[in-house]
Amino acid sequence: MDPQLLIAALEHTYNPLPEQRKNAEVFLKQAERQPGYSVALLQIIATPTVPLHISQASSITLKNLTRNSWRPYKHGDSIGDQLDLLETDRDQVKLHLLDTLVKSPPLIRNQLAASIACIAKHDFPEQWESFVPKALEFLGSQDPSFMHGALIGLFTAVRRFKFTPSESKGRDPLYKVIEKIFPPLLTVFKALSSNESEQSANIQYLICKIFSLCTHASIPPFLLEGTALEEWMQGIVHLVAKPIPAGQPASEEDRPDWCWWKAKKWANRILERFVRRYCKVKKADTKTNKRFSKIFLDRYAVSIMEAELTVVSTKRSGGGYLPDKMFQSSICYLRMCLRYGKTYLSLKPHMDTLLRDIIFPTLCLTQNDFTLWNDDPHEYLRKEFDSVQEYYNPRTEAINFITDMVQFRGRSMLHPFMNFIVSLLNTYNAAPVEAKNYREKDGCLNAIGSLGPWLKGAPEYMSNLEMMLVTHVFPEFRCPVGFLRARACWIFSQFFSLDYKQPANYEAAIHAVLHLMGDSDMPVRVQAGLSLKFVLLADKAREVVRPLLPQVLEAIFKLMSEIDNDDLVATLEHIIDKYEEDMEPYALGLTSRLSETFIRLSAIIPNQSEDDPDDEISPAAALECLVATRSLLRGLRNKPHIYRQLETILIPMICQCITADHIEYLDELLKILTFLTFYATEITPNMWNAFPKIYEAFDQWALDYIPEMVPPIDNFISKAPSVFITGPYLEMTFNMFRRVVGEKGGDEVNAGEAVNIMESILHNCPGMVDKIIPEMLDVAVFRLTNSCEDKEFKIMLIELIANSLFYNAEMTIQHLEARQYTGAVFGIWLATIPKFKRDYDLKLIVLGLSSIFNVKYTSLPPMIQQGAPQIMNALVTLLTKSEKIRQDRELNKLDKEAGTKDEPSEDQGGDITFADDDDDDD
Repeated sequence: MDPQLLIAALEHTYNPLPEQRKNAEVFLKQAERQPGYSVALLQIIATPTVPLHISQASSITLKNLTRNSWRPYKHGDSIGDQLDLLETDRDQVKLHLLDTLVKSPPLIRNQLAASIACIAKHDFPEQWESFVPKALEFLGSQDPSFMHGALIGLFTAVRRFKFTPSESKGRDPLYKVIEKIFPPLLTVFKALSSNESEQSANIQYLICKIFSLCTHASIPPFLLEGTALEEWMQGIVHLVAKPIPAGQPASEEDRPDWCWWKAKKWANRILERFVRRYCKVKKADTKTNKRFSKIFLDRYAVSIMEAELTVVSTKRSGGGYLPDKMFQSSICYLRMCLRYGKTYLSLKPHMDTLLRDIIFPTLCLTQNDFTLWNDDPHEYLRKEFDSVQEYYNPRTEAINFITDMVQFRGRSMLHPFMNFIVSLLNTYNAAPVEAKNYREKDGCLNAIGSLGPWLKGAPEYMSNLEMMLVTHVFPEFRCPVGFLRARACWIFSQFFSLDYKQPANYEAAIHAVLHLMGDSDMPVRVQAGLSLKFVLLADKAREVVRPLLPQVLEAIFKLMSEIDNDDLVATLEHIIDKYEEDMEPYALGLTSRLSETFIRLSAIIPNQSEDDPDDEISPAAALECLVATRSLLRGLRNKPHIYRQLETILIPMICQCITADHIEYLDELLKILTFLTFYATEITPNMWNAFPKIYEAFDQWALDYIPEMVPPIDNFISKAPSVFITGPYLEMTFNMFRRVVGEKGGDEVNAGEAVNIMESILHNCPGMVDKIIPEMLDVAVFRLTNSCEDKEFKIMLIELIANSLFYNAEMTIQHLEARQYTGAVFGIWLATIPKFKRDYDLKLIVLGLSSIFNVKYTSLPPMIQQGAPQIMNALVTLLTKSEKIRQDRELNKLDKEAGTKDEPSEDQGGDITFADDDDDDD
């Protein structure tokens, strides 16, 4: 294909005239099917004189082509209607793709790297043998740009093995690649160890990423051969520990993306991964992993720990800069050292300094947090509840450090740390107001709350916890600094189960939390609302809050209107659950506001952008609104008159939101509809509006949700059968059955649910649905005799035929005989008799078989007449088995009742015990 024609077409894709642009797109679409198309695209990218925007368009087109069309080639394949590339085109693309990438600017490299990923998924390394030698050739050059491009290519290619299980033979090709690439990678890595240029940092960064990827799931055997591991460890530890070169950005916001910090971060991540993943040997580990574990602990773990102590010491007393992600991984490494005797013995002398100067300051609120609290409370709260940011947050890792310290090293570490915390608290109390260190007090309370389960499990602390709360926590409910008011709410909720000797203290604290739900600072209001969820777990707290329930509900809804937070909605759900008997006066208002909030939050979805941080929050909060609504309905299930009022709010919401745009909420919407249709005294005309919506969803976009659709449909059928058969509902339901069960080889779980719907119709509409019986039997027998592999589904189909016999035995037998199904059906049926185990199944089969004898003997087909004795024997067997099940159930019930009387009650305290204080425990 002529590249000039493609250049002209690609140029016209930028044309502002729609007609010109459309013609160019049509031409390119047709050109996809021509031999040489992919090669021509690559030639355009590789030509230096082609304008950058054309090269970029060509690289994107090539990326999309390889993504959609690169499949394993089979001889004899034609282009035809498929877009599989010809073998000659494939060979040419693979031959020149890496060359083009290393010589292209960064903007083009990203697109070509994506093309390499698509090809590598199918061809690397076995069908792309030229790739690794060519990459190593570029790596051995002295051109940093070529080296960088080669490393991008290698990283992209080996990434296809990232999620291949460690025990899988599928990693063997990777190990062969590692044998070829690790020695030259190590050579370059060592050569650059003293080079402080940014080009050196970028190359070391990519080498670390490749090394991390190759060792992520398992240790390659090659790494343990000779001196390879020793040299890699020396290079990686050197990169982690070396001082940062001059030239980092002046702004701290830009520093994490600086090349040297990125290189050091990835090197540190390797070390953290090694100690976290491989030091604890598991039975399922490979022999190589087990061998590496011993080598790492014996030779490297302690020296790396010393390097990590050097790294974190830059944070000492507000010292130098350290990116959060690197700081977090360093603390994580030190935390893992607490678990192993060899490393802990070396770490123990540093523990006092580490806790006082590194870990504790990290527990405290930073100046950036304080500024964000005041300037943008919404953003502060978003960061607080962002699970991804929480994972990389050094404060979270510091909390993990002190909890692991107590869990693995017991009281020997808890006592000195708590003495340090208490001394800081006493200093805070003694200081005048203008000299109080509020951030330090926040760190103290953070530590105490995080260690709460252990403090409650230690008698020496348990007896003083109430006094500690009264002295150091409760006064902060009135603190002039907002974040300490929020921290007081949080720590009170951590000790909700504490047995207060002075109930007045407890009640005063609850009233303080309720009062703070109207605080001037939004984070305080939110934290007070969230704390209520835990506080109400205690029975005594529920009695204190009960008189204030209207104000509490109003405060929660006000918060929900201010911020989208799924935990806040979960608190409301918890309140509804704990006060379900008191919800009747508030039911209508609660339902209305929950419905409005759900519609508001779910409406955000179509307009979401990928960069909007609220995208993850709003759907979760919207879902919690539905869960809270369902909790409310469950609490009011014995008040059907309330349901009639709630229906006028909920049914329109359900009908509005059963759409493809709201598919993630369909499960909860159907559960709400199930409550409404089950506990209401009748199915109102308003409720029937939801039925067509269910069918439309099934028919167009939610076929796999049929298990969730069955309960409300069953309620419609059983509570209003006369309406069901007179409207379009019977036809809709039968269409669902026909589509799911009638599909040969279709999903048998979904098909079983459709069979359940038909059973409901036969049970609840006696004598009213004769018109569907013949086709229902045709569909059931077809599936039973053709593609029924699952034992449970086969039983369900037989039970459907049994239900049909019970519904109208004469009609059923006549249709089976007319279709010549009788022999096949009864043959399978009687052969399956031993497989019926449940009492329900046995009773259904007995009813079906016994219904045969309601038909005049002379009207029965000869085959059934001849098989009558066999049917009678089957009935006797089934009835005997059913009686045995009933007797066993009664005996089990008596045994259970007798056993319960002798069982001791279990301790529900939930406190955590300490590990032995053994320094060299491994």
